[in-house]
Amino acid sequence: MHYVNSSRGRKDYDHIAIRSLSPSGKNATLNLATNDLIVRGVDRFNFSDDSVTVFVKPDSSIIRIQKNRGVLFNGTVVASAFIFKGKEFKFDYDGFYVDLVKIDSIIVKGKGTKGSVMKARKETDFTLTNKNRNSAGRLYINAPNNKSGRKKLGAFPSFDASTGAYVFFNKPEVLGGAYDTTIYFDIPPFKIDSLNNKNRSAVGFKGTFVSGNIMPQFKTKLSLQDDGSLGFVYDVPKEGFPVYGGKARLFNKVTMSNRGIQGVGEMKYLTGDLFSDQFIFYKDSVVTVGKTATIAQGPLNGVEYAKVSLLPGYQMKWVVKADSMYLSTPRDGQAMKFYAGDYNYKGTAILTPTGLFGDGRMDGPQSFIRSRQFLFKPTSYSGKKSTLSIKSAEANKPALTANEVAFQYNIKQGYADFSREEGSKASIDLPYSEYRTTLSGGKWDFKKKIVQMRVAAGADSSRSYFYSTKPEQKGLKFRASTGQYDLNRYRLIAGGVPYIAAADAWIEPDSNKVYVMAGAQMRAFQNARITMDTLAKYHNLYKGEIKVQSRTSFVGNALYSYKNASADSFAIKFTNFAVDSAAVLGGRGKALAGKGGAKSILKKKDDDSNTPFAPPTTAVATIQATDKFHLAPALLTAGP
Repeated sequence: MHYVNSSRGRKDYDHIAIRSLSPSGKNATLNLATNDLIVRGVDRFNFSDDSVTVFVKPDSSIIRIQKNRGVLFNGTVVASAFIFKGKEFKFDYDGFYVDLVKIDSIIVKGKGTKGSVMKARKETDFTLTNKNRNSAGRLYINAPNNKSGRKKLGAFPSFDASTGAYVFFNKPEVLGGAYDTTIYFDIPPFKIDSLNNKNRSAVGFKGTFVSGNIMPQFKTKLSLQDDGSLGFVYDVPKEGFPVYGGKARLFNKVTMSNRGIQGVGEMKYLTGDLFSDQFIFYKDSVVTVGKTATIAQGPLNGVEYAKVSLLPGYQMKWVVKADSMYLSTPRDGQAMKFYAGDYNYKGTAILTPTGLFGDGRMDGPQSFIRSRQFLFKPTSYSGKKSTLSIKSAEANKPALTANEVAFQYNIKQGYADFSREEGSKASIDLPYSEYRTTLSGGKWDFKKKIVQMRVAAGADSSRSYFYSTKPEQKGLKFRASTGQYDLNRYRLIAGGVPYIAAADAWIEPDSNKVYVMAGAQMRAFQNARITMDTLAKYHNLYKGEIKVQSRTSFVGNALYSYKNASADSFAIKFTNFAVDSAAVLGGRGKALAGKGGAKSILKKKDDDSNTPFAPPTTAVATIQATDKFHLAPALLTAGP
């Protein structure tokens, strides 16, 4: 009658079938003292034909069947997405539940699990770790009057945990193993209905998230996320969350998944206000590729900051221990906008409690500067180990470039001051004039468009030179103590020039000034003095109208004062200055013979080995009979 009523659905029944396959042939042993039946060779068994999602896999394939169909075993119970591992598990037939007396671990299967549920998928599976040495709970397989599963009861299977659990996020799959056990989710005693629910995201654990002092603890619900991992989405209170002990503040949302702890929304740090859909929090840092960000101008705790706007795609890494936030532009991304927006910066800006620093390139209205050590203030910026270039009308040809300098760039007062770094031998380049100089630095007046170059205080001005870079001028150079560069006309005025060496002569400007126009064209001198054969200083000329053409030639005229035996003085005008061609050929031959061959008579100890050969100079003077020139008393001379 029982079978008839069961087949007609009028009476409940069970379907417990335990298959034993023991290689030793000893399938079961009955203990007469306890009446326990020890069954061997049990790989797994189900509790009914409708409970395929709840099955047992015993350790060592051994179970113990007790009174009234109770089953005692060690091993694993699988209930849909939950895997319970432990010892002293006991099945109660009347109540149709399993007492999980000593739970070692509870594994929650992630989304997308396929194949055997016994195989852990480390990418998405999470383990609920015991708070104490062991956890305990009760797994309800089905209602006691529905062992057959003839009624579809959505609340089963269910689990009632009498002790809580922890979920740790120190897995390699969570942000590459970035976290340790100080980051976890604290679950109090809990109960879960509908373990067989196909909507696994509905399964969750209420508890407290502990972030290892990244942010405050908060209560939320741990559940399966879109990537199949266990995590949460939490709405931050309107006033925001302090992060890393209050060094910054986070607004909007916090999420947790295999992608790590992430902030979605806004973060404020010092005078910075950053927006991103993905602030990724590590134990010691935060990174993101952001949407927009601003750094507000003004003082904070006595420190001045420049105004900056960052456009979509900027990169940020905040190193918390160093309290330094690195804000970078991607290689092909948009530049940061400094000040009123007309200063474009590419590179890295470093926001710290002591100021806003940088390593990159600033492209301003009149200049572009590359520096490894920028310091940005509200109306000025400075730097060290820098290259400062002043723009010209041509895009890729600067009017002036100062290399390896420290600088101060004052936007409000309209000037830039720069000086060569200590120990550097770099030069200041003037591409339009085709000159470079070893003067120590200078001051650029934005409004007047004048750069005043100088020797540093206390420096040796005798080692400051201007060098022509025009090949046709054959290494022409001259010493100077100052230089004024007109950016409108690309005109250089060098001051403190004692002489210019050309051929075997010293040409001394009467004002000690040299004017060089664009294209290395040196303006002719008026009233110059000339010393010929500079080693012996045999000949001195004056009132020279001289144009220096190169290191080896000059043209013009000058007067020579001749005194005869009677001490009579005559002014002889020499013209047609030219290089002695025979000496040129001889000098070149000797120079080619090897180092130590022909040497310029102007050779000085501090000249470099590349100084061109300087041959003797010839000139012509024509004396008329009317000049009454006397080589000696009573000896009148005329002619060329």
